[in-house]
Amino acid sequence: MSANIRFIKFTHIYNYAIHAMVNEMKSWKLRFPSFHFLPKYR
Repeated sequence: MSANIRFIKFTHIYNYAIHAMVNEMKSWKLRFPSFHFLPKYR
């Protein structure tokens, strides 16, 4: 029983980490063009 709860907690943290990484990648994709083109305009 305790191992099952530990497994559920682990999967919950793992899913949360994946979700955070996906959100970070989405925000980075939105930010990337400005970062990429900034040196050219300087």
